Amino acid sequence: MKRTIIVKLKERPKYAQRSSAKHPNFNLREIALQALYQLDLGSSSLEEVLELRWVHSKLSEEEKQLLYDIIEGVSEYEVDIDEVIQKYSNKDIRQISSIVRCILRMGTYEILKEEFPGPIIIDTCCTLTRKYDDERAVKFVNAILDKVYKFLLENQEDKKEK
Repeated sequence: MKRTIIVKLKERPKYAQRSSAKHPNFNLREIALQALYQLDLGSSSLEEVLELRWVHSKLSEEEKQLLYDIIEGVSEYEVDIDEVIQKYSNKDIRQISSIVRCILRMGTYEILKEEFPGPIIIDTCCTLTRKYDDERAVKFVNAILDKVYKFLLENQEDKKEK
C-alpha cells in the first residue's frame, strides 16, 4: 500500500515587483544599443547608422546629439573600452554575446565619460540586458559595470588625495 505524504509548504513571502519606471533617456539608450548592435554585426556603416532612418520616433536635436555622442564615442574608443571590459571579465571579449558586448561597451563608455551618474547607467544597462538576454547576462553586466564604476571612484579619490 502506498503512503502519501502531505507536506504543508510555508507560504513564500511576496516580494515587491521591480518598478517598471525607466530612467530618463532610457529609450535613447535603447536606440543607441540597436545602432551599436548593427555596427557590431557589420551590417551597416557608422554613417548609415547615424542617419537614423530606422528610428520610428521623432527625436529632438538634443536627443539626437546624445545618440550621436554614445554611438560615435563607443565606435571611436571601442578598442580601449574592450580592454577595460576584458580587465574585469573572466571571459574573452569575443566569447561574450554581441548584444551583451554592445551593452557593456555603451555602459563602460558612459560611466567613464561621467556625464550621468554611474548607478543610473548601470541600472539602465541591466534593464536593457534583461530585455534582450537572460538573468545570467544581467548579473554579468552588473558585475562588470560595477567594477568599472568602483575603479572610477577609486581613481577620483586618489586624485583628490594628491
